[in-house]
Amino acid sequence: MFAALPLARRLRETQAESHSDLPILQLVRKCFVRSDLSLFYMAVILLTILLGTEARRGMVTVSWGIEAVTVFLFALWIGERSYRLTGLALLLLCIGKITLIDVWGLSTPDRALTFIILGAALLTVSLLYTRNRETIRHFL
Repeated sequence: MFAALPLARRLRETQAESHSDLPILQLVRKCFVRSDLSLFYMAVILLTILLGTEARRGMVTVSWGIEAVTVFLFALWIGERSYRLTGLALLLLCIGKITLIDVWGLSTPDRALTFIILGAALLTVSLLYTRNRETIRHFL
């Protein structure tokens, strides 16, 4: 699905909007015009579920944090606002999971490793935001 993103983005850029009388046709056309978003979200959701089920119990949050930073870097590279917000939402998921579940249920080494890696991920995203402030402001 990630491999099909460049093709879907190119398809979106070449298609022109046409106005139709039927609202259902407009909805279907919008879904096909923004097919890159549906491919991206399906791929991210499937990857997040895969990491949640296949990773060792103590490393789920770490793997989600790495995925979030990767999605955020990809969003900055592509220049798509919704991808960037997805990366931030994944980081919020990690913070919620670490606060509600990991603090109470992990062993000490796993808890320390999770805090260190998630802290580094948050610091990386914060530095990227401050360095690319003008670029990000352009996307808003």
